[in-house]
This record gives sequence, structure tokens and C-alpha cells, in this order.
Amino acid sequence: MNTQEFIRSFEDLSIDPSVFDHQHHVLMTWHYLNFYPFEVAEQKIFSGLTNLTRHLGVYDTKYHQTITYAYVKLIHSAIKKDPNRNWETFKNNNPNVFKPVRELMKEHYSFDVFESNEAKLYKMDPDLKSF
Repeated sequence: MNTQEFIRSFEDLSIDPSVFDHQHHVLMTWHYLNFYPFEVAEQKIFSGLTNLTRHLGVYDTKYHQTITYAYVKLIHSAIKKDPNRNWETFKNNNPNVFKPVRELMKEHYSFDVFESNEAKLYKMDPDLKSF
């Protein structure tokens, strides 16, 4: 599946959840941030993930607003430093965004903040290290 087919299947909720791994979350975020103004991209990312997790019946267990916010900020920052619109180049130049989620989050958030109900439900700024 190419990127356009992947994005289409994400948007129309037909994506196979077994292929929507961390790398595909990053790809989706990278795609929107590259091809839409920031505010539009951010809205598409948040609403798309909310819609998908609700559609799959996993919103309460899988969706975490602060994780999504953190990745949007980190990927946006990486794109601003190197605006090359090539996915393979982005992957090679930004291995940090492919780290395990909890490993990357603990660089920016204390355990108490990251594990709070507020962090799950709302976008929270990091309390340890800014993006």
C-alpha cells in the first residue's frame, strides 16, 4: 500500500488495525504536517485518531491525547529543521521519533504527569524537557 492509499484507509476507517503500528502513526503525522498548514494537520491527526480508535472500540484503552500532542510537536520540529518531503530521508534523519513511545515520553514528561488522567484526556506540555 502506498502512502496515499494508507492515508485514505486511515481517513475512511477501513485500515487494518494490525498494520497501523508506531511507524505508521509517525508516517500519518509526517504526511499531514508536510502537506497541510499546521493547524489543519493537527486537527486531522487528532480527529483521525479519535475517530479510528472509537470506530475500533479502543478509544478508552488506546487513545492518549498527550502522546499524540508530543509526537505532533516532535515531528513538526524535525520537519522545520529539515523540510525535505521525502519519507525515507525523514526516517533516516530522525530515529528519535521511532523510539518506543514510553522511552521517548520519559525524556519529556515525569511519570506522574505522563500517567495522569489529565494527560490521557488533554494535551499537556512537557514538564522535563521541551520539544
